[in-house]
Amino acid sequence: MSVDVRKFVDVNITHSYQPSIVTIRDTAVLITSEGTEDTTKLVQSKAEWDAYIIGKTFTNTTPYVNIFFANGGAKLLIIEAESTSIATTLEDKYILIASVGLTLNDAKTLATTFDSTLEGTHRKILLARATNADVQTNPVLNGIKSLAVKYSEVVGAEMTIAAYLSKLKINGIDTVKDYAFTSETLAVDSTVVVDDALFDTLISYHLNFNLTLGGAIRNVGGNITSGYSLVNEYMLIVLHQTLTEQLLALLVTKIKGNQALSAIRTVLTQELEMYVLNGYLTNTKRWTYDDWIVTHNGIEFVVIQKDTPLPLGYYIQVLPWSALTAQELAANQAPAVYVVIADSYGIRKLSLTGGVI
Repeated sequence: MSVDVRKFVDVNITHSYQPSIVTIRDTAVLITSEGTEDTTKLVQSKAEWDAYIIGKTFTNTTPYVNIFFANGGAKLLIIEAESTSIATTLEDKYILIASVGLTLNDAKTLATTFDSTLEGTHRKILLARATNADVQTNPVLNGIKSLAVKYSEVVGAEMTIAAYLSKLKINGIDTVKDYAFTSETLAVDSTVVVDDALFDTLISYHLNFNLTLGGAIRNVGGNITSGYSLVNEYMLIVLHQTLTEQLLALLVTKIKGNQALSAIRTVLTQELEMYVLNGYLTNTKRWTYDDWIVTHNGIEFVVIQKDTPLPLGYYIQVLPWSALTAQELAANQAPAVYVVIADSYGIRKLSLTGGVI
């Protein structure tokens, strides 16, 4: 049984409305009840999957795999299991989870469990599909932060989401972009016509769906069901994990004293700079909320003041040694570190006004 790394390094970055070594995450998980229970298979291409299933029965699973690779997905870990409960026990590096034949109601239940039990580095995003019949029943989806849904009559359509996120390059330059308007290899449903009324309904539920735009079949939406940008939420999870890894690597070098605080700042800066380069963080925002004030051992400290610009895309505040009690000092504890990040939202609507002269 492993020891939770948060006993040593605890990273907890939240959205700004709540005052309070890089490993590539290129593998999505697909759980299926077909095959041999307790078997896992990592596949990196459709050809590899086709070779694996020779002489086996994966009738329901294959459409999911085909859609994933047809949309350029990087790696897919197939887990042959009878229950989706295994999803809660997967390693942190497996963030994207889909399940063959998962109904929307079962997805809501599992995602709600994710919300209540998996935080920070342990968070997952469950991928599911909503049919027209699901939408007509007025599903209660808003507020579930661990659920991303594709509206489609095509079995396995949610794998387009998995494919897109698995391709994001964490250590690239301008490689992290909004999922909205991405061109996809997925047939637009012929049985359901998305008119203005249905469009508004799907958007209000924060569902992802496909339309023909700009001469191509593209995803519309781009959010998880809580209403946040799907890409931003995914990258927030990845940032938790990579920051934790880097700080843990620093911790085991036996840092101490004021040099330790400098080293912590350096590690945080180096890691956060990578997320500025890849496009997740933006340097055009400012802290527009009230002063963020924290109380530590009965003393108030200002983390960041209202209207402070964030020209770097982030802001790091380390409390002074004087914030620690004698007991905390004796326990070799470092002062609390607070990080403000400015994530980058894509523009999804343009309004032009003009006059005739």
